[in-house]
Amino acid sequence: MYNKLYTPTEWASIRSRCRFDAVKDASELFKASCASSVFDSRYAGIRESRDADNDHSSTPLIIGFDVTGGNDFFAKELVTHIVNELIFLRGGCISGGCMHFMFAGIGDITNDMTPLQVTDFRSDIGLYDDLMRINLEKGGSGDGVSYNLLWYYASRHIRSDHFEKRGRKGFLFTIGTNACRSGLSVVDIGRTCGDDISESLTNNDLFSMAEQQFNVFHIHLADGSAKSKQVFNKWREDHPTHVTELRIDDICLLPELMDAVMTYSSCGDVQSIMKSLAPEIAVKLARPLGFIINDNRSGGSIIF
Repeated sequence: MYNKLYTPTEWASIRSRCRFDAVKDASELFKASCASSVFDSRYAGIRESRDADNDHSSTPLIIGFDVTGGNDFFAKELVTHIVNELIFLRGGCISGGCMHFMFAGIGDITNDMTPLQVTDFRSDIGLYDDLMRINLEKGGSGDGVSYNLLWYYASRHIRSDHFEKRGRKGFLFTIGTNACRSGLSVVDIGRTCGDDISESLTNNDLFSMAEQQFNVFHIHLADGSAKSKQVFNKWREDHPTHVTELRIDDICLLPELMDAVMTYSSCGDVQSIMKSLAPEIAVKLARPLGFIINDNRSGGSIIF
């Protein structure tokens, strides 16, 4: 297990050791045959994002991704490209303002053995070792993914100095191709998080709970099919200005999209954000950002 600082040298080392550039399939990186009890939400307890002695502005970032069947392509991109590029865009994991990453593997509460896996918050190079220990269960039923489990977990099982000391929200992204299952019952919460609650919770309840400590967003990975459009429209209907979509063919631009969404949440200056992007990237992200900024109900793009 690594605990070295996240530096270009350490990134190059793990990239070489795990042969990221030669990876063809996520199974070459994610080798766990079952979920680790360390990451199982039933036993994980509280996850904490705390400032280091020389760092008083750490920001928690949770990235939850679909580990049901058909989403392996994203897990591969997350390891080999997305995380490192996002760290680069956010200024690096260095003292004085680094991101603390927590990863969550999200499945289907009805059909999967372990519907929620959560890593510890980390900003060192060892975050990759944790990420690759998540089990890609590849279950599900086609009826939706339990993204709402992460909303609940984040609202009740996360502690951060960013919120407790500075009164500022962290960021939570869920990413995938599927619809979200509706609500969580008392039994669901008890079975997956070990909590005893008095009544079932709707998705609106769960989203609002997570929003107390986090800026919450969902990124739908679109394949252009009629079903994909239907899923996205349902997400938009339920959570306008918190949901956007990105074409699977443009997945390499996900770090820029996430960075832009986080920057917009902090400063609200969309024109400066768009002008800071390379022109060809700005053109492709104008529509996705439009959904966050004004819900983009007309389907148009940002003018910049």
